[in-house]
Amino acid sequence: ERTGDKPYMLVSGNTAHGVYRRSPDLKTFIDISGIEELRSYKLNENSLELGGNVTLTETMEIFTKIANENANFGYLHEIVKHIDLIANVPVRNNGSLAGNLMIKNAHNEFPSDIFVTFEAAGGFVLVSAAEVESMKISLKDFVKLDMNKKIITKIVLPSYDPSKFIYRSYKIMPRAQNAHAYVNAAFLI
Repeated sequence: ERTGDKPYMLVSGNTAHGVYRRSPDLKTFIDISGIEELRSYKLNENSLELGGNVTLTETMEIFTKIANENANFGYLHEIVKHIDLIANVPVRNNGSLAGNLMIKNAHNEFPSDIFVTFEAAGGFVLVSAAEVESMKISLKDFVKLDMNKKIITKIVLPSYDPSKFIYRSYKIMPRAQNAHAYVNAAFLI
């Protein structure tokens, strides 16, 4: 069924509802969790592409595997430690990368750990719309983008030579789980 101009929401894990209540006008939910392309990843020589629906837990597993096998992606170990501080295990098992970034897009004040850590790493998103070629967008520009009738298909992170770059991230929070950070920071030097 076509939604036309009616409000709709693409959902995968739908964990954002726990952070921000959605409009009662929203009646159409489109489950995109079964789209294989959005659940996969691909390692290239100089970059790692993650499908938008890769969960936070899956991201941690992928990052650990790749960082252990490829020194140029060693900085991903630092991001894994940071992701492990997000929410709790059930949320990380269901919440997706694109979903987390979409909260940041809709609510710029949201202290998204994914946004902070991926932006510091020089990551970008590929955004698609019907009958339009994918757009490559930096995360800082993504948060200002009107995402109506668009979807994040991929998140891309570059490789870095560990002899030339250092990556660190920090999260200071009032308790170990289910808490927004007092301070969230990430640095690539």
